[in-house]
Amino acid sequence: MTNEINAAERLCGLVAGALDDRLCSFIVYGSAATGDILPRYSDLDLLILLRGQVTFDDAMDLHSQVVGLDLAPYAYVQPTFVLEAKVSPLLVAGTFVVLSGSDPPLGAIQSEDDLRRNGTKWLAELPSLVSRDAGDWALAAVDVHRRARLALTRLKPAIRALLVREGGTPGDVWAMTWDAMLSRVADVDDQVHHQTSEAIAAARSAARGPDDVGTSAMLALRRICDLQTNEPSMQPLTISN
Repeated sequence: MTNEINAAERLCGLVAGALDDRLCSFIVYGSAATGDILPRYSDLDLLILLRGQVTFDDAMDLHSQVVGLDLAPYAYVQPTFVLEAKVSPLLVAGTFVVLSGSDPPLGAIQSEDDLRRNGTKWLAELPSLVSRDAGDWALAAVDVHRRARLALTRLKPAIRALLVREGGTPGDVWAMTWDAMLSRVADVDDQVHHQTSEAIAAARSAARGPDDVGTSAMLALRRICDLQTNEPSMQPLTISN
């Protein structure tokens, strides 16, 4: 458990107080649980398993308590509220911490086949996602930080899926930190390694801004799309009707 878990512990106390016996489990997963934090860019990912619905009044009460709460170093809180009886595979073994309640049911943990299948699907969908993101990035002005964060959010699973496609064990790959992934992807493609290294270095530097992060992340994503389609990224930008 890392120092960064403190923000999650504060939220856990508020949720437990508001939901009482409806709360089955409060689980932190992803970078917050593994310590792989990029301050100002990483999300605080939460899985909140319930035995009863969250009401409108619950939401309003929690919001009033969370406003002004110091959640540094996270950029956003990403909660997933789900009835325990209806939970679907979301977690990866070794990348989550239960802060309150019982361990998640087996149905909440992705199998090796789940990870491989989801990674294949992600790579197949990535070119269209990146094409759309490129259009948004082209004219990003006020929301540069949000766009840079989105690019990193796209990039992490893309590299993991690429490493699995190149023979990595899914469970091991999906539990890797940024540094571990960078070490492995260096053997797969120089451009992906270089641009991702630049993006992560920029995100970790107080002296560099989101434009550096987003530009490098977008270039890394374009290269992964090239590797996926075996041709340069010349597809037109996605146009919305």
